[in-house]
Amino acid sequence: MLVLKGECYKMGDNLSYRKFLEWFGNYSFTQTKDYYKLKNCVSKVKEFIPDSEIEFFYPQNLLVEDSDTDLIFLTKTKFIRISGSETKTFFEVFKLKDIIDFNFEVSEEFGIENVLLNIHFTNHRHLTFNNTVDTNKHWQNSFRAKIKGIYKMLIND
Repeated sequence: MLVLKGECYKMGDNLSYRKFLEWFGNYSFTQTKDYYKLKNCVSKVKEFIPDSEIEFFYPQNLLVEDSDTDLIFLTKTKFIRISGSETKTFFEVFKLKDIIDFNFEVSEEFGIENVLLNIHFTNHRHLTFNNTVDTNKHWQNSFRAKIKGIYKMLIND
C-alpha cells in the first residue's frame, strides 16, 4: 500500500517498474512536486531501456520530503541512475565490471531490520541504498527486500 498525502494506493508488495508505471498515472500522484520531473524521466526510460533488460527497479527517495527522486535500474551489466528536472534528464551509468568493492550492513532497531548497501566503483563514484532513508516508513519493508535482492545478485556474480 502506498501512502501519499494521507491517501492509500495499492501497488502490491512487488515494487516492479511495471507496477510503478501503473501507479504513476494516478491522478493524486500528478499533484506532487516530483510528477513533472519523473514524467520526463519515465518517457526517456521507455526510449532507452528495454523492459526486458530490467532486472531490478529502485525508485530512490520516492515519497521522501525535500529529496529528489532518482530512478535506478539494474540490468545484467550495469546500474543506470536517472534523474532530472522538468526540462532535462540525466543518465548515469555504473558498470558492474567497474565495482571495486561493496559492503552490506544489517541493523535492528526496535525489532525492525534495516539494511544499507554501499557499492564503490573504480571511477570514485558510489551508489548507496538504504531502506530507512530512501522511502517513507510505509515502504521500508519493500525497499529492504529490493536492497537484499541487489546484494544477493552481487555476491552470487
